[in-house]
Amino acid sequence: MLNDQFVPFLSEILSSFNFDIKDIDLTRHVEIVSNPEHGDIATNIAFMLAKNLKKSPKLIAEELAPKIQKILPKFPFGKLITEIVPINGYLNFRLDTGKLVNNIVYDIESNIKKFGKSEKYSNFNVIVEHTSANPTKPLHIGHIRNMIVGDTLARMYNVLGSKVTVLNYIDDMGKQMASLITGFLEKIHLEVAKPPDLKYDVWLGLIYSEVDKKASKDDKLRNLIEDVLTKTKKDPKFLQYNREIALQCVLSNLETAFKLNVNYDALIWESDIALSKIWKQTFKILEKNDEHFTWETEGHNKGAFIARLSHLKEFKNLKNPDKVIVRSNKVPTYVANDIGFQFWKFGLLPDIKMKFYPLLKQKLNDEEKILYSSNYRKLPQAENIDFGKATRVINVIGAEQTYLQNVIRHIFRLLGEEEKANNSVHLSYKHVILPDQRFSGRSGNWYEEESWGDRVLERTIDAAYESTSERRKDLEKFEKRKISQILGSGALRYWLIKYSLEKTITFDFDEVTRLIGDTAPFIVYTVVRASRILEKSPKYKNKEDFTSCITEYEKRLAMHMSTFPDILLKAVEGNKPSEIAGYANQSAVLFNQFYENCRVNDETNPGRSVARAALVKAYNSLLKRILIDILGIDVPSQM
Repeated sequence: MLNDQFVPFLSEILSSFNFDIKDIDLTRHVEIVSNPEHGDIATNIAFMLAKNLKKSPKLIAEELAPKIQKILPKFPFGKLITEIVPINGYLNFRLDTGKLVNNIVYDIESNIKKFGKSEKYSNFNVIVEHTSANPTKPLHIGHIRNMIVGDTLARMYNVLGSKVTVLNYIDDMGKQMASLITGFLEKIHLEVAKPPDLKYDVWLGLIYSEVDKKASKDDKLRNLIEDVLTKTKKDPKFLQYNREIALQCVLSNLETAFKLNVNYDALIWESDIALSKIWKQTFKILEKNDEHFTWETEGHNKGAFIARLSHLKEFKNLKNPDKVIVRSNKVPTYVANDIGFQFWKFGLLPDIKMKFYPLLKQKLNDEEKILYSSNYRKLPQAENIDFGKATRVINVIGAEQTYLQNVIRHIFRLLGEEEKANNSVHLSYKHVILPDQRFSGRSGNWYEEESWGDRVLERTIDAAYESTSERRKDLEKFEKRKISQILGSGALRYWLIKYSLEKTITFDFDEVTRLIGDTAPFIVYTVVRASRILEKSPKYKNKEDFTSCITEYEKRLAMHMSTFPDILLKAVEGNKPSEIAGYANQSAVLFNQFYENCRVNDETNPGRSVARAALVKAYNSLLKRILIDILGIDVPSQM
C-alpha cells in the first residue's frame, strides 16, 4: 500500500502545490506509524522541502496539513484518510478503518496471485544457483541452510512475477570425487557395510571418509588419488564411471531436498562445462581486453594469464592482488571455469549450446515439474534449452567464497559490463551449529550422524510428533504422524530462514517446534485457526458492513496485510529472505490479537460478522500464499 498507493497519492498532492520533488525518492520518506495514537502513515517530506522553502519542517508540516485536508476528496486514496496531524515536522495520516479493511479484502480476494507482483520485476530473468554440494556424501545441516535460502529467494522472485531458473551445480571433477572413485577402484568400498536401509549418499560418505583416513597415512594411496583426478579429466571411461557414481549420490541427495519442498530446474555438471568448451570461449573474450587480462612476463606470476586487479580499491592492499586465471603450465585455475559459467548464465557465450535431458519429475505445490540434467552422453532425448541470458544471477555460496565471487564480479567491470557486475550477486551465509556437534566435509568428517540433513529432519519431525501428541490425544497415531511430518519440515525450513544470513544459527530441536514464539508451528496454527473460524461462521444473508469495523485491532491487521507487496519488494532487493519470515510471524501475532479482541461470529451484528469473516478469509489467503508459495511450508488441515 505504501509504495503503490500512498506514494503516488503523496506525489500528486505535492505536485499540485508546485513543489519540486523530481529528485526526491518518496518511497524512502514514508512509513507505517508505530504509535497508533499519532496516526497510521507518516512522511517526513517537510524536512526534504525545508531547505528550498527556507522554513522549518515543523512550520511546513503545520501549513501543509490543512491544505491537503481540503483537497483529499479529489484523490482516490484521499477517501481513505480521515485526518492529517502534523507532529514535529512529520505529517501523520489517520485512515478510516472500515474502508481500509474493505480495500485489503478486495485487493487480496479479487486475485491473490497478483497481490505482491511488481511491474519492475515482471520481465526479469533471474538465475539462482544453490546447494552445489560435492556428490560424495549426504547433505549436512550447512547444505540444508544453503538450499533453503536459495529456494526461498527463488520463490520470492517468482511471486514478484519474475522468470526464475534454479540451478544446482555438481562438482564431479574435484579431488573429493577422485578420492571416492579411488575407494571403489581399490575396493575400499568393500570394507564399508551397506545395510538395506542405509541411504546411498550416506554409504558413499562412509567410503569417502575411510579413503581419507587411509590416505592420510599412505603416500601410495594419495598418489593414486592424484592419478585418478588426472584421468577423470582426460579419459572418457573414467569420466563415465565417475559420473554414474556421482549421479547416484545426487539422486540420493535429492530425496532429502524433496522432503523439504526444495526443487530445481536443472543440474549443471562441472564435467559438462569442461566438455562444452565454455572456458575456450571465455578466454577469447578476456584475451581481447589485454589492458586488464594478459600473460604475465615477470614476477612470481610469470608465464600465467592473469586479471589485473591491483588498481581496484577492493584488491590493491592484498599481498597478491592480481588473480591468476591460467597457470604458467597452461592449466586453467578453478576460478576460470567459474568465470565461464557466470558468463554463460548472463548469456555472454551465445555459441555455447548446452544440451539437457529430462532426469525426473518433481512435485511443486501439487503440480509436476521436470528436473533437467546437462548431458555428457549425448542422449537422443537431450535438447537445447537456454537456461542462460539472466538479468540477475544469484549464487548462494558460503562466506568463505567471498573473495572469488568478488573477483568474478569485478571481471565484469573490467570488461565494461557494469550492469552485469551489479547483478552478479553472491549471497553468503554463516554456519549452523547443532548442540555438541561439528562437521567438516572436506576432511571426510561431516561428522556425526546428527549433522546429516536427513537426521536433523527426522529429529525435528520427532519433536513435532511429541508436541502434537501432548496437544491432540484424540487423534490416531497415523494422523499425528502426518501432521508432524508437515510441521517438522516447515519448522526446519523456517528456523533456517528466519535469521539474518550474517548470523550463525544454533539449532534447538525443542525450540523450533514450539507452538508459541517465532516458529513455523505458531504461524501455521493461526492459519489453521482461521480456516476453522471460516468453517464455523454462519452463512448470513447480510452484506458486509465494513463501516462497523472500527477497532484498532482490525486496523493494525489490515494495515500490516496491505504492506505485503512493499515488504516483499524490499526483501528481494535487499537479498533478505528473513524479512518474509519476520513478516509472517508479525502477521500471526496481529491476527491473534484481532481474534482475541474482536468477535467474528456475532448474531447481534451480522453485517459486521460478515465483514470480519471476510478479513479472516483474506488473512487466510495471504498467509497460505506466503507459507506455501514463498517459505515452502505446507499447512495441515488440523493441528
